[in-house]
Amino acid sequence: MDFQYKCPLCGTQGREWNKRDEIFQCPNCSSIYSKFGLVMESQREEHEFWS
Repeated sequence: MDFQYKCPLCGTQGREWNKRDEIFQCPNCSSIYSKFGLVMESQREEHEFWS
């Protein structure tokens, strides 16, 4: 698959969300992001970004 299907936060392979090709939800961290790599909703805890 193309790079746009990987989570920009953790690098995990993404999956379709709501059957729309342009929005994905990471199966690992549950963050929602676009096919352009823009994170729309992060499910990670704040301390995980700084550790």
